[in-house]
Amino acid sequence: MSETGSGRDRRLHPRVEIQRDVDVRDDQNVIDGVVLDISAGGISIRSDADLEPGQEIVLDIDGMSDVAGKVLRATDNGFVVSLHLSPNAQDVFIADVMRIQNDIGLDEA
Repeated sequence: MSETGSGRDRRLHPRVEIQRDVDVRDDQNVIDGVVLDISAGGISIRSDADLEPGQEIVLDIDGMSDVAGKVLRATDNGFVVSLHLSPNAQDVFIADVMRIQNDIGLDEA
């Protein structure tokens, strides 16, 4: 197996595609956005905000606990965030993601 696979091949945490409103807070602003996909390691957010890589933020995701993170990079329609989670916080976060995923599955059934 090659070690030069895409980022998706190297992910440590499974990603869940969801559409959830999120308030992104930095030191001075609250910015509206929409979560596009989420995992225990990071989140992709659609937003018009200009956030800089390395910028520390707090995410208030609809239906979930607040979580701290750092902007990794900008995308064409938003940005990607790496999460700062302790092992206990990661367990709670994963439970929230699983609950959302199950809710989505029930809505589609």
